[in-house]
Amino acid sequence: MNELERLLEKEKQIKAKIQAAKSRESEKQRKLETRRKILIGAMVLEGMKNSEEYESKIRQNLDKYLTKNKDRVLFGLPEIKEG
Repeated sequence: MNELERLLEKEKQIKAKIQAAKSRESEKQRKLETRRKILIGAMVLEGMKNSEEYESKIRQNLDKYLTKNKDRVLFGLPEIKEG
C-alpha cells in the first residue's frame, strides 16, 4: 500500500469517526429535548390541576395549536372536520 492509499484509508476512518460523533451528539440533543418537553408538560398539567383559569387558557391555546384529531382527543377537544 503506497502513501496515498494509506492517507485515503486514514481519511475514510476519520470521516467515519466524525460521523459517529455527530450521531452521538444528535442523539444526546434529542434526548435533552425530549426531557425538556416532559418536564414542561408535567409543569403545565400540574398547573391545570391547580387552577381552572390556567386550565382554560391552556385549553384555548391547545384548541388553536392542535390540528390532528388524534392529538385533540387526548385533551378532550372536539374533532376538526376535514374538507
